[in-house]
Amino acid sequence: MGSNEFLSTLIDLSHLTTLELYVDFDHCSLSNTIKNIGYLLKKTYNVHSLTLSNSFCRSNLNRIVENFCSIIPYHVKHLDIYDIDLDNTKILLERLQHLSSVSFVFFLDMPFSPTEIIGWLSQRRDFTYLIDKNCLSIWLGRNQNSQSPQWLQTNL
Repeated sequence: MGSNEFLSTLIDLSHLTTLELYVDFDHCSLSNTIKNIGYLLKKTYNVHSLTLSNSFCRSNLNRIVENFCSIIPYHVKHLDIYDIDLDNTKILLERLQHLSSVSFVFFLDMPFSPTEIIGWLSQRRDFTYLIDKNCLSIWLGRNQNSQSPQWLQTNL
């Protein structure tokens, strides 16, 4: 918390629109780190684009995706996340319904075939995607199981 308070004396956190966090989760107190990141995200309420990466090269975020999902606020609309596996990719896409786009970035080749996540996601929502060697970018549309708002249904 002290580092967040110090940071807020240097810059006005409310003016940030993009935030990139590269944290060595392998060498720190995980619960305190998640709590501090959550506190920081509350103070940066104009951030629409967030990057999350474990700064330790070739170390992934698989064990902490659930924790991150619980602290990513609704004002974040784009997420870049580094090195997660297929199961955690699904968890992230299921839990963070408010995202409009997400990019899964890998230091090395993707640990899963992009067609696996594309097939899974196509049963759940509309989307567009782009694949390159180390990145799968997804622009998310409507959840296919959701209905139009009541006001929209009555005005059609």
